[in-house]
Order: sequence, then structure tokens, then C-alpha cells
Amino acid sequence: MAVASEAEGWAEALRRIEACRVARAEELDLGGLRLTRVPDEVCELVWLRRLYLGADAEGRKQPYFGYSSEDKKRCNALGALPGALCTALAQLEQLDLAHNGLRGLPAELAALTGLTSLDLGDNAIGDEGARALAALTGLTSLNLAYNRIGDEGARALAALTGLTSLHLAGNAIGAAGARALAALTGLTSLHLAGNAIGAAGARALAALTGLTSLNLAGNAIG
Repeated sequence: MAVASEAEGWAEALRRIEACRVARAEELDLGGLRLTRVPDEVCELVWLRRLYLGADAEGRKQPYFGYSSEDKKRCNALGALPGALCTALAQLEQLDLAHNGLRGLPAELAALTGLTSLDLGDNAIGDEGARALAALTGLTSLNLAYNRIGDEGARALAALTGLTSLHLAGNAIGAAGARALAALTGLTSLHLAGNAIGAAGARALAALTGLTSLNLAGNAIG
């Protein structure tokens, strides 16, 4: 559902949280409610396995480059991820934080050792944020599109050897970063469109023989 204001979104979030508590549901969708912070009550739902804090269900179907300014107004805008949420929800397996204007990640994120899927697309976590993710070795799917990540960040992500799907479109990764990512031999899907890996970076990725999907558009490969 689309909400008309932050106040309406907050009220809807509290309603969904209470419904989740009563049903002891393992999934909570607070996407697209124009939230500027996470309600404290979410931290009480310690059994959660899937939490959506990005776009609403319809928005999650859209590619990021198709988002208009009006679409983004209907997303949340958390700005920061509370460390308390990470320590409280230790059973999380899937977390969606796309389109939230995050400029960093808390150290407590490392507590989410059960995460297998993380969507941080369209934020601004940079290389430092990428380094914070290196502890999440259980990840199999990671979306970091449009996050100002460069070669240093790519080198940090090379520690995530369990990844099968990695989305890094629209960052600032060059040939050195591509060479680092070539260590992720378990990848079956890699999206690097809109970076700057060049021909040398493309050659390095030839080591990823298990890929079934590869997007290198807009990389000046020649």
C-alpha cells in the first residue's frame, strides 16, 4: 500500500509490527512506508528471519535505474541502521535495506552471522561499508549496486567466498577490483555494469568459470 505521509507510514508500521508479534511471523515487510527511523518495537521480534526495510513489494520488482524521484519519495529514508537491531535480530536470514541513504554500517552488523541475502542497493556505504560486510561470510546473495564502492571495497568483498550472486552495478570499480573479485569462484551471477574495469578487468573475470549470468555493460572494455 502507498502511504501519503510519514505519519501515516509510521502508524502502518506499528500496525504491521503488532500483527507480526501476535502471529509470531518470521517475515516483516516495512518497505515503502516513508520511515526515517526503525521503530524500537522491531527489536522485540527476535524470531524474525526476513525483514524488508527498503522499497515496498511493487518497488522491489523495479530495476534501480528505473526509479524516478517520485518512486524514491515512496521509499524509506532511514539514513542509518541501528546497531541494536543487528544484535537483537540474530536469526535474520534476509535483510533488505535498499534506497535508504545509508552512509555507513554499524559494527554490530557482524552479529548477523545467519544472513544469506542482503540488499543494500542505492545507498552510499562506500569502501568502508564494504569492509564492514566482510564478516558476513554466510552471505550467498549480495546487492551493492550504486554505493560508491571502489577497488578497496571490492578487495574486501573478496572475503565473501560463499557468494553465488553479486550485484555491483554503478560503482567505481576498476581493473584491480575486478581482479580481486575473480577470487569469488562460486559466483553464478555477477552484475558489474557501469564501472570502469576495462579490458584488463574483463580478462581477470575469465577465471569465474561457473558464471551463468554476467553484465559488464558500460565498462570501456573495447
